[in-house]
Amino acid sequence: MALKFQIEHFPRPDIFDCISGSIQQSANAEIVGMAHGRILCSPHAHAVIRGIDVTKALALPGVVAILTAADCQDGGTRTTIDGTHPAPIFARKARFVGDWIAAVAAESSIVAEEALELIDVDYVVLPPILDPLLAAGPDGPLVHDDVPGNIAADTLHPLTNGSVKEVFAEAAFVGEFSGVASRKLRSDFQQQTAVAMVSGNGVMTVSTSAHYSSDLDPGARSIETVAALLANACGRPVKVMEPDALTLYSPHTSSFHSVTIAADDKGVLCGLDHIAIADAGAYSLEHFAVGNVAELPGMLHCGAIGGRIASIYTNTPPAGGSASSGKLEGNFIFQQAIDRLSEKAGIDPLSFRIRNLLSGEAGARMERCMRLAADRFGWQEKWHGWRREGASGGRYRQGAGMSILTRSTGKFNFGHQADFVEVEVDTETGFTVLLKHVCAIDVTGFRGLPDPVLLQASLMSGIGIAMIESFIIDPQIGCVPEDVAFALRAPNIMDAPDIDYIFTGVPLPPEIEEGHDPLQLGFSDPAPAIANAVYNATGIRIHSLPLSADKILLALHNADVNVSARSMIRGQYL
Repeated sequence: MALKFQIEHFPRPDIFDCISGSIQQSANAEIVGMAHGRILCSPHAHAVIRGIDVTKALALPGVVAILTAADCQDGGTRTTIDGTHPAPIFARKARFVGDWIAAVAAESSIVAEEALELIDVDYVVLPPILDPLLAAGPDGPLVHDDVPGNIAADTLHPLTNGSVKEVFAEAAFVGEFSGVASRKLRSDFQQQTAVAMVSGNGVMTVSTSAHYSSDLDPGARSIETVAALLANACGRPVKVMEPDALTLYSPHTSSFHSVTIAADDKGVLCGLDHIAIADAGAYSLEHFAVGNVAELPGMLHCGAIGGRIASIYTNTPPAGGSASSGKLEGNFIFQQAIDRLSEKAGIDPLSFRIRNLLSGEAGARMERCMRLAADRFGWQEKWHGWRREGASGGRYRQGAGMSILTRSTGKFNFGHQADFVEVEVDTETGFTVLLKHVCAIDVTGFRGLPDPVLLQASLMSGIGIAMIESFIIDPQIGCVPEDVAFALRAPNIMDAPDIDYIFTGVPLPPEIEEGHDPLQLGFSDPAPAIANAVYNATGIRIHSLPLSADKILLALHNADVNVSARSMIRGQYL
């Protein structure tokens, strides 16, 4: 049966009930005659599937239908025109722990789960490739046989110009910083569920708890596709629940960044070299956003620019698909490199950035953002200079830091953000408290003025990425350890600092579709500001997210240790 989805959006009057937990979740939906679908996932990160025997599972009373790659149009492999590899509905080769192998429809969820255990899959286990920095070698195993070196994408920095080597050789000051940004965990109100049913005239209706901004690809992997195929196979409604979210994908990829930046004897930037290597995971959800990485210099005039941006396939869950992909991760490294250079030049972070702004209206808007936020924050009083022992001695040390970010809003407009934060670090435990956060956003070119509550939620999302959220993948077998899974959490009200915000500029009318949502700016800038504040308080820099207590404590006791600057486990320290 050829599938074609048409998307219809319905309003969400139930959002309060979802948050409070009083609503009937879609996972609990029941329809007369409905079968229950479950999906079989691979326990191996990398394995060839020689065969699948469903005989025992089909013989189990209550089993209605079983589907594998052999029953699907895509045949278990998909390659798009541009050479990318989106996930097939079911795989013939397992490429990560959790890859979809088969689906069962049965009279009850219990029978469906029992049937999954009876499906006999003949795996030939292969060595997993979990580190993108090692996966790009010419002689290693391949995630996709037709992708040499596992390189999904590789390009020069879009702003490449001039000779970076010559500039660095003549520069008075050169600052370098490298590190990794972790994946971000999905946070769903409920387990994603789809219910599919065929009407008497042959029209397939699929109800889903997921949100899609555009038409679904019926050949791509989704619970909606699986529900529709099972409903067509057994001729009755089928409800399919998504497998464990930890094995599916994460909305932000992990990525390695190395930034080298130079200035002359007056503290004027003259060169930038930026290398970015992203972990694409097993399939292409969304390639690492080259444009977002290219925007990181923002309103800073960097002179000669060089570098490369690459995306590498690995045997880890697919990653990508989130707003500002690549920007949050890259800015965490880029802004710390800027601070390291300004320290070498003996100039405070605010003055250094203002000194290197582009001329013209856009640069002036960024300067206004920085000055408004600095004044509201009390930068002159809280900044105590480049003192490695921190702004205060003793066990508890306070420090201040800042960061800036620019995002293109289309039609040659740019939105700007400046963040100033104050932290207190307990040097005996490594625990860090965010005391104050001031954010100024220039909304020129954005679609409407942001809701202050939603902006604070966006900032809290960025704070969670910076300080709490930790998506760790075991470096040996490629799955999320159980003890880590139980400890995963998003930020809550107890983690919220004193947040102040400033809007400047004139936004576009809300009905103008060309504008961007200013909330996409909000969550991408807090992480580097917090990292710079931790350095100001303690004299140590952390090279990976989150800025957790164990990393800070390790760095405090081992001042020369580069904490997780490069790691097979997505930049986390175990």
